[in-house]
Amino acid sequence: MKRKTNGFQINRISKKGVTLPEVIVSILFTAIIFTTAISIWFTAGKVFGDTEDVSKLYGDARVLETMLQNAASVAPSAAFTSNLESSEAIFGNTLPAGKTQKDYFRFYYDESKEAFCVSYYVEEPDEPMIIGYGALSNVNDVRIGFSTVGNEILMKYQLALMDNGSYFIEGGIILSYAETGPYPSMRHLDYNLYLHVE
Repeated sequence: MKRKTNGFQINRISKKGVTLPEVIVSILFTAIIFTTAISIWFTAGKVFGDTEDVSKLYGDARVLETMLQNAASVAPSAAFTSNLESSEAIFGNTLPAGKTQKDYFRFYYDESKEAFCVSYYVEEPDEPMIIGYGALSNVNDVRIGFSTVGNEILMKYQLALMDNGSYFIEGGIILSYAETGPYPSMRHLDYNLYLHVE
């Protein structure tokens, strides 16, 4: 708007500012955008972490399966300790006469490490080599059992318990060279499983 005052022309410019409702709406939109972005970031991080944990669990289970199969495929006998009771027999707390741990691959759950382990001996030193599978941290993560198939022994296993109660890996192997005898049925590996090596 223009008007003259005392011979001078004056320009009057409207200086309308930002209203309070507009500020509030802007803040709300900004908060929504930031909240959504942060939520996506945390969700992505959790998904990545869960995927990494599952991958590690599956990897450890696969390696343990390989160790089990390699040892079982050539084992002429198996032994069990920790006073294991089953429907088949009661297993003592000692290895067979004349045998020591150096004669076996030992599969067991180490409570102090909260992990399943395999131990075995090499020529030197006198201490066993121990491989731990840290992702298999729950005592329920490994189930092993035996059954008779004709004149042979079938060792079955379930590895890496999932949230839905099933296992990532289920399989079995015939102990071609193992003698028949009392063996435990399928159960959690809450005992020492010794597979003889020559």
